[in-house]
Amino acid sequence: MPSNVSASSSETFDFLLLGAGIIGMALARELSLAGVRVGLLERGQCGQGASRAAAGMLAVSGFPHDSPLAPLARAAGELYPEFLRQLEAETGMQCDYRRIGTLAAQAAVERHGGNPAELAAMPPGAEPELRAQGAWYSLPGDHSVNPRALCDMLLRSLRSRGVAIFENTAAQSVAARPRGGFTVATSRGAMAADQVVFTSGAWTAEISGGRLPVTPCRGQMLALEGRPELLRHVLLGPDVYLVPQSSGRILAGSTLEYAGFDQNPDAATLMRLRRAAIALAPALEPLPTVETWAGLRPDTSDHLPLLGEAGAPGLWSATGHYRDGILLAPITARLMAALVRGRKPEIELSPFAPARLQSASGRAKTS
Repeated sequence: MPSNVSASSSETFDFLLLGAGIIGMALARELSLAGVRVGLLERGQCGQGASRAAAGMLAVSGFPHDSPLAPLARAAGELYPEFLRQLEAETGMQCDYRRIGTLAAQAAVERHGGNPAELAAMPPGAEPELRAQGAWYSLPGDHSVNPRALCDMLLRSLRSRGVAIFENTAAQSVAARPRGGFTVATSRGAMAADQVVFTSGAWTAEISGGRLPVTPCRGQMLALEGRPELLRHVLLGPDVYLVPQSSGRILAGSTLEYAGFDQNPDAATLMRLRRAAIALAPALEPLPTVETWAGLRPDTSDHLPLLGEAGAPGLWSATGHYRDGILLAPITARLMAALVRGRKPEIELSPFAPARLQSASGRAKTS
C-alpha cells in the first residue's frame, strides 16, 4: 500500500521518481520545494537499500583534482551543513553529523594513488595509538553522517510535504505516450507522469524502457560495539575503513564484489574485514561484532553517475553513484531539479550524460 494515504496512483504526476534511496528522496524533496507534483516509487521500503547499507563517509577529498566528480564533491561538502540544518528544522531529527575529519594511513594513500604531499600532517593528540604504525595524514574536510538516520529524516520531510510515496511498488517498464508524458508499469498497476526520473539504483537496468547500464556492486560491512570516542576520526587504511558513530558503534567496510543481486554477506569475507580493522586500530580487538550486512551499490563501467536525459525528452536519469551516493545526494538533487525543470545547472553535467554509455536502442518506446 502507498505509505502516504493521500497518494493516488490514478493521477498524472508532474514527475515520477523510480526509486527511494537517498538520491530519490533528496530529489523528491528538492522538487517538492519547487511546488511540483511528485510521485516516489520504491520496490521495497524507502531508504532501506544501498543507502541504509552505506557507512556514511562524506569523503570530499577522495577525488583527484582532475576527476569529473571533484567539482560535485566539493559542492556537496559545502552544501551539506545547510542541507542538514534545513532537514533538522523540518523534522526535529538529527543524523550524527561529525566534522572531526579522516585520518588516512600512508599505505592507503599510496595504494589509492593519492599524493601525501597534499595532505596535512596528523594533528597532535589525534588517535595516539596510531602513531606507532607509520605515517598518517589528516583530511579535515572529510566528515561523516549516520546514513540510516539521514534517510529517516528525508522520509519524514517528504511525508510532511505531502509527496506521494508508493512503497513495495517496483517499476517494471517505462513507455512514452503518443500525446506526451509516460506510462510506468509497476508491480501494482500503471501510473502516469509528464516526466520520469530513474532513481532506481542497482535495479535500474531491470526497468524496461531506459536501458541504462547500471551494474550492482556488493559491499559487505560489519559493526563493532565500542564506546563513544574510542575512535574520534574516520580511519582510512589500505584494506579497510573505520567509521565511528557517536553511539560508540564503529563501522568497518567494505568490499567491492560483482555478484549480481546477491545481498548475502559471507563469514569468510567478514572475518577478513574484522582482522583488517584490528590491524588498523588494535584497540578494537576486544570489541564484539554486533551487526553484519551487505548492500548493492549502483555502478557503471566508468564508475561515474548517469545524470541527465535518458534517451527521450522528459525521461531522466539520476543514478549510478557507485560509492558516493550519500556524499552526492544533496548536490545531485539540486542540479537535477534544475535540469528537469528546464534550468541550467550550476555545475556542468555533460561528463555524466547517460548517452555516453547508453545503448542506441535505449530510447523509450512509444505505445
